[in-house]
Amino acid sequence: IVENALLHGIDPKRNAGVIRIRVAAADGRLILEVADNGAGIEPYKLRRMNEAAPADSGRTGVGTGNIRRRLQLQYGDHARFRIESRHGYWTKVTIDLPLGVF
Repeated sequence: IVENALLHGIDPKRNAGVIRIRVAAADGRLILEVADNGAGIEPYKLRRMNEAAPADSGRTGVGTGNIRRRLQLQYGDHARFRIESRHGYWTKVTIDLPLGVF
């Protein structure tokens, strides 16, 4: 996810950028966030990436499709994976996992 932030977010803008990594535990859950102030994701791609089933990533979001599959295999419906973005400005990926369940 950090690699994606660099390659697809920061690098295309060709200027200085910031990648923020946040990890927190709350209410028995582990929240991981990776955010950047890079190029963002076009709305139609973002929609496909967030709506795709783990095995149906297609040509858009292959890496994120792999992450979804791995989370599904390890945590089933207990894991949450979400991508938020504003094209041209920023992207944030959040992974929300149960703590101590598995």
